[in-house]
Amino acid sequence: MDLLQQRIDLLHQSGQIDVQTKESLHNVLRLLNQQFGMDLNEETGSMMITHLAMAVSRQLEGKSIKEMNEGQYSELRDDGDFEKASHIWKAVQEVLPVPFTTAEKQYMLLHLAALLKQI
Repeated sequence: MDLLQQRIDLLHQSGQIDVQTKESLHNVLRLLNQQFGMDLNEETGSMMITHLAMAVSRQLEGKSIKEMNEGQYSELRDDGDFEKASHIWKAVQEVLPVPFTTAEKQYMLLHLAALLKQI
């Protein structure tokens, strides 16, 4: 098991995420690899997967975060990787246990766009 998968398991073992979230995160890694050829490891995927874990937990607990302001979101939409990040996000949503709010979606798009620049 690689370090990124161990990170997910540690998040579960430490009580930060439930078993459903743990399984969905493993499914996200498989999906990114199989559908998009993104073979993430600890170096490339740890920030995104940790953010996703915390975001799923917030959604399951009904907690909210503040949306990006229009300037921040406009800058994200102008990013050259925004459309690909949006396409990937649509697929990722399908394996998550809970729908995301607009704010959480914005930050996941930011993480995915950053990830696309790394790999």
